[in-house]
Amino acid sequence: MTVTTPTNYIQYQADGIATNFSIPFLLLADNDLEVYLDNNLLTIGYSLKGVGNPISEIIFTIAPRGTLLLQRKITLLRETDYQENGDLLANTLNKDFDRLYLALQGISQDNSKTLRVEDAKGIAALSYAKNRANKLLGFDSEGQPLLINTNSGSALELAKDLADPNNPIKGAGMLGYNENLNYSNRTVGTALKTISQTIPKITISVDKPNNSIGSEGEIWLQLEEE
Repeated sequence: MTVTTPTNYIQYQADGIATNFSIPFLLLADNDLEVYLDNNLLTIGYSLKGVGNPISEIIFTIAPRGTLLLQRKITLLRETDYQENGDLLANTLNKDFDRLYLALQGISQDNSKTLRVEDAKGIAALSYAKNRANKLLGFDSEGQPLLINTNSGSALELAKDLADPNNPIKGAGMLGYNENLNYSNRTVGTALKTISQTIPKITISVDKPNNSIGSEGEIWLQLEEE
């Protein structure tokens, strides 16, 4: 069989109704396919039909809902051992060569996800992790990688601190919030406003609320649902 398409993945928006999805690229074995639902790798809950054909099918036990990614991932192993004076069948050779080309397509796809440059001579390699730690990546006058220190009080330091997802006094901890403003969708302001609207107000009073049991002069905490 020939390898006539460079495609090695397809993405669907699963609606929670459909259980069967087409796989429009060649698979030579069941374990050549990786299945992701909303970026989570699935290993159970489905079966494959038509493996070995140019187009096969995946069938889910329960209809998935979300972003479904079907991706071919070839393990770089050689499992066929040709024997001295043994039969050298065309089918055996074809499968081996197909597997090589499918693996190369996967490598090409992975390479397309990397940071690359057009320069024929390439660029210099980045330094070790310990030298890159807490620095920003820039480029010098010749376009070569440059590690930039974030000086205290600089705009670069502020940008790095605002992007910090782990330190409670940085990242979201550095953002101001006003419950009277209308923030854009999918922002921290919108999330905080949504949370604040679901929390009941607490009233502190030294007067006993109506229909309450207790003594006058005590401090009362009263939840008020909006």
